[in-house]
Amino acid sequence: MTAQIPDSIEISTKRHSIVASTDGQIFNLLAYLSPLKPKMLSTACYRGYFASFALDSSKSLIIRDIKVNSPDVNALLNDTPPYCEWDYSRGENGRSYAVSYEGLNLRLPINGTVRACRDFINSMYVHGGFQHFTSFKTVIDLSFEDGILIGQKDLSEETSNLRTIINNEARRQGKDSYLFVWAFSKKTDHPDFVSFRNLHGDF
Repeated sequence: MTAQIPDSIEISTKRHSIVASTDGQIFNLLAYLSPLKPKMLSTACYRGYFASFALDSSKSLIIRDIKVNSPDVNALLNDTPPYCEWDYSRGENGRSYAVSYEGLNLRLPINGTVRACRDFINSMYVHGGFQHFTSFKTVIDLSFEDGILIGQKDLSEETSNLRTIINNEARRQGKDSYLFVWAFSKKTDHPDFVSFRNLHGDF
């Protein structure tokens, strides 16, 4: 699988990639997109959509903008009409099926923790799925109750320590770090921070 385009969230005016969540709703927005019937956008977007999230003035989580590959280029979302991109090689009258909803500001009442990251480490890139949180220098957990932010924790230092363990073990096994991450990433995608040692034992 090709690396997937991540959803993003703005924290303190900086864009972060969303890599994990205890509430699957943030990764599966089909309940909100049912009128659009999203189709695969590309091999880098099998879901057929990707979104940018933000916190409004009341610290509520909102879907700010979203891009969707849909056969219905006229459907409204949150009473917002789409902005349709133009591509003369596709679609009726040159209209592409990739539609964007800008300034959607649709509240998402999730419960749980969302892990957001930035400062990606290129050497730890994995060519498949969403990138693992250990591949970022900045790691932040955001806790929500009914969609309202109730807590925030910076896990960057703990992630740096975990990355040292990963790199040391990868070298011991003669593997590239990114391949080592690939081997265990599916077991550590839950945002509750679990150290590699606790999960896999001492080396």
